[in-house]
Amino acid sequence: MNLIILDQSYKFANEPESVPALLNTVEDILTKNNMILSHLVIDGLEVNEDYENYLLNNIDLLTNISVEARTLEEWLDEMIVSASEYLNRCIPALEELGTEFYQGPDQDSWLNFEQMLEGIEWLNQLVDQISRQESLAKKIDIDNVEQELALQDVLLELEDAIRNKDTVLIADTIIYEILPRYNSLKQKLSAILSSEVLEHGSN
Repeated sequence: MNLIILDQSYKFANEPESVPALLNTVEDILTKNNMILSHLVIDGLEVNEDYENYLLNNIDLLTNISVEARTLEEWLDEMIVSASEYLNRCIPALEELGTEFYQGPDQDSWLNFEQMLEGIEWLNQLVDQISRQESLAKKIDIDNVEQELALQDVLLELEDAIRNKDTVLIADTIIYEILPRYNSLKQKLSAILSSEVLEHGSN
């Protein structure tokens, strides 16, 4: 099977033992070129996750594996847009969710509450990824963003509230702890996007 990455081709045997070596090769090359993996195109099919299992499950049939990559700056721009769009959708929903917990949550309220927790986790993972890249961290003032997402104490409060079935405390936490930070983060991301538009316009 052929691995095609950044206009270079590498041959690997169609054996399970080749899969870790192939993925390590991808990681090494992208790291050296300050790029990150977007997705793989495997014999014409776009694969976006769980690469190792896909390769192992289809090892006998694989012919061409193309690596689609992007620069760190391109990835950061996309992630900032994604996070900004998420916050634009999320903030009104959280305002409504807080009201529902004051009034008495139903099953849908609890499902939306779980989605809120997943969103917090996604934002934290995103910030963690950015903080590992020094050039990106400086670009968006990562310390400032991390401060907005320092929600560990808040999450502990929520755990206690869930354990005690205290829906009023859950509502208070959403309205007075999470929403203000999300609104502040939204403003910061909007400022970053605006400055980038001005930068591109001046070039």
